[in-house]
Amino acid sequence: EKGVDLNRNALRLSEPFEGLVDRRRDVEDAYAELASLLNPTSWSEAKFWWRALSTVARKGFVATKRVLVSGQYSVPNGLWFGGTELQKSHKYVLKFLGKVVPPSSRIFLVDAHTGLGPSGVDTLMALGDDASLDGVRHVFGEPDGTFLYGETATGAASGYDATIGDVPRGYADRLGWTNARGLTQEFGTVPGLLVARALVRENAAWHHGDEDEQRAAARDVRDAFCVPSAAWQASVVERGVTVARQALAGLAA
Repeated sequence: EKGVDLNRNALRLSEPFEGLVDRRRDVEDAYAELASLLNPTSWSEAKFWWRALSTVARKGFVATKRVLVSGQYSVPNGLWFGGTELQKSHKYVLKFLGKVVPPSSRIFLVDAHTGLGPSGVDTLMALGDDASLDGVRHVFGEPDGTFLYGETATGAASGYDATIGDVPRGYADRLGWTNARGLTQEFGTVPGLLVARALVRENAAWHHGDEDEQRAAARDVRDAFCVPSAAWQASVVERGVTVARQALAGLAA
């Protein structure tokens, strides 16, 4: 929304936008070091792969991913910009939820995403420095090959330990929901570097490319986040419905 990553924008009240860059100086500096990789002024397939592979070789995959997914609040035209204020879409949704959901209600927030993890498999994870899946495992059962539990040290959830801003925590905090549980359901699509490639290309095209490049880049992003496979799409719908039903059953228990 207006170039803002709505996930990183969903900050808790204890994480004010004012002074955020200074409070996260180490994270912002790590992002700035990768400026040529993440925010090029023109798209080059060869340059992207050279920069990406050399960065991963130097820093390691998880450390590189951490820079990407932690978000940033200092480069408005850059990828994963968290904004300088809460965006209107969040304000509208929060206003609506505040009217229809009493703060003491039992609530289960499931934030569905695609992009990371094994293709066709979803990872259930909590994000951030207070990440915990305690209290939800009994609701969703033990992994059976169709899904995984994600910890911030491994798999799809790796690298998120420095992340602030996510909808389950942000909404529960802003609405004063004292009896809420939440997690992110992340559906795997294509390998992580291909997801990064699509995002970097699309951002460069949006800010610097012509109409043809913008359309081509948009197709790349679509295919990176929604695999053009009937089997993959069916599995996402099936698992999404399953988790929603399990969450409802958990609330009724």
